[in-house]
This record gives sequence, structure tokens and C-alpha cells, in this order.
Amino acid sequence: MTYTSLITEGGGHRGVIVHSMDESALQAMNRRRSKLVLCVDDDPNIRQIVKHCLTDAGYPVLVCHDGDLCLSMLSRYEPRMILLDVEMPELDGFETLKEIRARFPQLRAKIMFLTGRRMVGDVQTARGLDVDGYMIKPFTRANLVRRLDRLTGI
Repeated sequence: MTYTSLITEGGGHRGVIVHSMDESALQAMNRRRSKLVLCVDDDPNIRQIVKHCLTDAGYPVLVCHDGDLCLSMLSRYEPRMILLDVEMPELDGFETLKEIRARFPQLRAKIMFLTGRRMVGDVQTARGLDVDGYMIKPFTRANLVRRLDRLTGI
């Protein structure tokens, strides 16, 4: 089966990509459409890469550049998945997670750190905060989508 994606930029038409996939892949993509992902990272390149990878896989994605904006967005949106960088200015990922838990105790989103921090102490800190996942940058599109699928129940 094939489907077509229209690539636009700034309101203009950039091109068309034709994808080929089997029926089960198409069904998984359709299930992802109801699973909003919020990506919080201060690096604009990472935000763009994550959004591109996940949007292509069928996930709707919101992005923001810091923990304060993340908290603000959570009062308007209810994502199924939050991807948090650890190293961010002002409010780092660990502090952002603590604030999410304190301000939004009813939030049912899965939370995964997507970070370049690979020290054992960082992973232990994340586990102590009851995070659902910890993924180290750099990452592949396939690994990112697979982890989100598993965490969101696809």
C-alpha cells in the first residue's frame, strides 16, 4: 500500500513524498494520530529532528524550548507522551519533571528523558523521579518511534 505526504514550507508547496508500507504499519500510524507528544528541548535542531521523525511516523507533536513553557503548555494540552531534555537553562529536565508531578498530579502522560547525559548518576536521578523512560542522544528514528510505541501502548 502507498500513501502520499505533501511537504510544505511557509505556506508554499515544496514537494510530494510517496511512501510504501504494509497494512499493519499503516494501522500503527493511524493509532499514533491520537497520541499527542510534547517535546521539550532547548536545542532547536533536536526539536526539529524529533518533530520530523515522529510526525512522519504519525504522531502529532508539539515542541517547546524550556521547562517553564512546558508547564504552561500542560495547562492547555494533555499529551500522551512528554520527551524532556535534562540540560536546559533555567528549569532543567529533572526540575521540570518535579514541577509536572506537583502541578499536574492527574496527568496520565508517559514521560521519557531524551538527553545527551549518560552518567550513571543521571539515570539514577531519573529513576528516582519515577520516569517512564530514559533515552540517550544521539538516537535513530526507528529506536525513538519504537520506544514511544511501547510506552504509549501501540
